[in-house]
Amino acid sequence: MQNQSPSTPPSPNLSNKDDLLAEASPASLDELMNRAPNISDAEADQIIAYLRAQREKFAAQEATPKPKKVPRQKGPILISCPACGRCRVDILKIAAAVERRLKKYPQPIKVAVMGCVVNGPGEAREADFGIACGQGVGAVFVRGREVKRVKERYLHDALFEVIDENINRR
Repeated sequence: MQNQSPSTPPSPNLSNKDDLLAEASPASLDELMNRAPNISDAEADQIIAYLRAQREKFAAQEATPKPKKVPRQKGPILISCPACGRCRVDILKIAAAVERRLKKYPQPIKVAVMGCVVNGPGEAREADFGIACGQGVGAVFVRGREVKRVKERYLHDALFEVIDENINRR
């Protein structure tokens, strides 16, 4: 341990860049250099260049505006698949019908309408409520859990029965 008078601050660890940054924050570069007299001019120039670059980097980060939080929209959000070749139902028709009926709900719920058994269950599970269609049959989901399977012609009504039963339990 070095003998230092109580008024002399400890010498910075010049081998650690984080220590250099911490030392440079409250003191000027000249003061830092005066506290480290045993380094060469070339080392001093490197340290000063590094510290200046770091200060510029930090200043740029501080000047960058922070993203504003976007409030969640009011009312439901509908998520639907793009109707690829795996879809065995008229997903666009089902999604349009679900979207029309969702306009009656003021709650900020997320509803997924998926058209196939390949990606549908996984995507529907990410929503508060959802359906994943198969060939002639579909599954209804509540927060990732399949709650019922129904024939395609009853799928729309089954989804809204489940929404109405569970909407206030979220």
